[in-house]
Amino acid sequence: MKKLVFLCMAIVGAVVTSCSDDDNNPSGTSIEKVRTTVQDGQWRISSLIKDGSDLSGNFADTDFDFNNGVVTATAASDVWTGSYSLPNQTSSSAGYKVITMYFADEPNFAILNDHWRIITLTDDKITLKYVDQDTVDDTMILEKN
Repeated sequence: MKKLVFLCMAIVGAVVTSCSDDDNNPSGTSIEKVRTTVQDGQWRISSLIKDGSDLSGNFADTDFDFNNGVVTATAASDVWTGSYSLPNQTSSSAGYKVITMYFADEPNFAILNDHWRIITLTDDKITLKYVDQDTVDDTMILEKN
């Protein structure tokens, strides 16, 4: 009996200590904090994995500015404009926050046109994830310039 009690305590201890309190998890972050962070400075895509392919190189020299619903992408003298939105509240009952980007007439940027779930958020890095109908996880990491 003592062995069973000890085993149960060991399992509970392992479960409790394996849980982490991740300060970068945006589930407890206000939408206003997300909005302020996104709009503060220029961002660059440091990683973009779409349908299992690394497409980061397509945006290697592209800076992104987010300002009041307009996202501007700049590379050298080229400028592309799209839109983005952040909901006024969490986007699902699970507490997810998303950023939606849309570049209407920019075929090279169409791969960014999605509802990206914010996975982690710091002042200089945002990790985004999109799970499509085929359960392929697409990820994008934005880092502040």
